[in-house]
Amino acid sequence: MPLNKEGVTLLPINMERPLPHIKSINYLQGYLPLRDDPEAIEILYCPNGEITEASHSNAFMVKGKEIITAPTSRVLAGTMRNMVIEIAKEAGFVVRERCPLVEELPEAAEFFITGSVKEIMPVVKVGETLIGKGRPGPVSQMLRHLYLQNIARWLE
Repeated sequence: MPLNKEGVTLLPINMERPLPHIKSINYLQGYLPLRDDPEAIEILYCPNGEITEASHSNAFMVKGKEIITAPTSRVLAGTMRNMVIEIAKEAGFVVRERCPLVEELPEAAEFFITGSVKEIMPVVKVGETLIGKGRPGPVSQMLRHLYLQNIARWLE
């Protein structure tokens, strides 16, 4: 089954990605902690309890009709991040640019990460915390569908 149908696990770590405004191919720091959690596909940077981004993905938390993501003062302004924010607003969601908090994870209906290869990937578990019902939710699935429907407008 494809990962976007079953969702993925992230490993939270209490540190910030070095040079978060620069796209880097130095992923070693992001891979080393994964030895501790073979289930996780990426780490989730959570300096001082603030969720910023995953090792090579932007991160989004869904709470009610709000989608929360770290501001570009803290993370790389990724192309997929910008596209997701655009389609989410068009779909009627309020997008808040602030760092979601680790303590909010149990209250999150959904969580997802984005990247040019993974597109919109649902996260069903962060560390030991189950997200929502532990399976991909309707918001990430709808946003992925809208992204795929609208991809031509960003390819021009």
